[in-house]
Amino acid sequence: MELLRKVPARTIGSLKPTQRSPRLQAVRRITQEEIQMNRTKELMKKFLNDECGADLIEYALVAAVLALSAVAAENSLTRSIGNEFNMITNKF
Repeated sequence: MELLRKVPARTIGSLKPTQRSPRLQAVRRITQEEIQMNRTKELMKKFLNDECGADLIEYALVAAVLALSAVAAENSLTRSIGNEFNMITNKF
């Protein structure tokens, strides 16, 4: 890694592959792999910290609970209203 500190990065990139020493080529390859790994880590951090879709899911769950409660209330109201109409009909 000391070799990289002594040689500027733009110098390494400007050398032709035949001009690079095997040690310099290995250092560059490791550096590129580390850069790729760091990019992947950053993308994973951004993905895990992203909460854009969480609000939408919460609203969908609230809507589902309201729909289920409306269906349950409809069934009980239908029975009670039907019983009231039957009582009125029987009185006539």
